[in-house]
Amino acid sequence: QLLRNGAGFSDTCDFTFSLYDATTAGVLVAGPIVVNGTAVTAGVFEAMLDFGPGAFVDNEARYLNITLQCTGDASPLNLLPRPLVTPSPVVRPGEGPSRAQSPSLRVLEHVAAARRALGRARMAGGGVRVAGSP
Repeated sequence: QLLRNGAGFSDTCDFTFSLYDATTAGVLVAGPIVVNGTAVTAGVFEAMLDFGPGAFVDNEARYLNITLQCTGDASPLNLLPRPLVTPSPVVRPGEGPSRAQSPSLRVLEHVAAARRALGRARMAGGGVRVAGSP
């Protein structure tokens, strides 16, 4: 959950998602994917991301860099540390599981796994932080 002044906030924010091979620094593996005009309600947001089939190869660790800029923010804020992410096959409506080959990632703040991954993240240089389950 995104918090501002200790409480979940509602706003419209622009997000940038990039995939790296390390929690800090590291090499950019895929992205950036820009998702503008994302609704944040009570600190919760949702974004569907597809970094393509080459982003998750050989079971290498991948870390999601999330940057956001909300209404009134002077500059984008970076969530730190980057959470570990894993690929997930996607089945599109009308397609069977055998055709679900594109690794995708669904970031949901209200899902327990996302909360654990993002729970300790802090916004660098800003008053917004991410809070969740320890």
